[in-house]
Amino acid sequence: MTLVEILIAILLVVFISASAMIGLGQLNTTRLHKSATMLRGGIRVAFTRAMTDAKSVRMVFDLDTHTAWLEEGGGRMLVQMHDKTGTGGADPVTEIEKEAVKEGEKILKGAHNTISFHPIKDLGFEDPETGEGVKHLEKGIKFRSVHIQHEVTPKTQGRAYLYFWPEGMTEEASIQLMSLDAKDSSSTLTLLVSALTGRVVLEKGAIDLKLLVEEDSTGFSFSD
Repeated sequence: MTLVEILIAILLVVFISASAMIGLGQLNTTRLHKSATMLRGGIRVAFTRAMTDAKSVRMVFDLDTHTAWLEEGGGRMLVQMHDKTGTGGADPVTEIEKEAVKEGEKILKGAHNTISFHPIKDLGFEDPETGEGVKHLEKGIKFRSVHIQHEVTPKTQGRAYLYFWPEGMTEEASIQLMSLDAKDSSSTLTLLVSALTGRVVLEKGAIDLKLLVEEDSTGFSFSD
């Protein structure tokens, strides 16, 4: 094999590798947007259902299993701001949440009233493969973090809850998605949720909750 043939072979390998990397990047971008679109649809369903059924609804984000689903409460839910239990004041579900609630009750020296939530399946937010209400993020996509208004800090593991009320309101939220193999936050896609309208805006990059809101003549809203 001549030197020219060796150089051509090397160039071919480099070209094929570069093409594969570009293709993988495009695939991950497509999956990111599909996952974000799925979550945005679920938020829209939850916002509408809370008003039509006159019940509190919440969207559950499981950061460990990369899934999300909707739950409905048996009564009116008043979210506890700066909640450290992870439930927003609802009945605890996971063992970590139960322990956090116990510790909180010790500090408060007494229990507080909570309501229970149960999973629901609503039109437009069902898994087409299983028919169940749990939705999975696209393959290779995960939650980078989820920061809901009532939380002290963003969640990077466990569960996060976004609440919706019959009055047509929800919470400010930053829901960040990224590829499982991402090296940094440059490829992150963020969903920004408006509390007053339930409107969801998609933004490139990791946008923190404190940067989301601006005040205008109509109140608080997200900028485009």
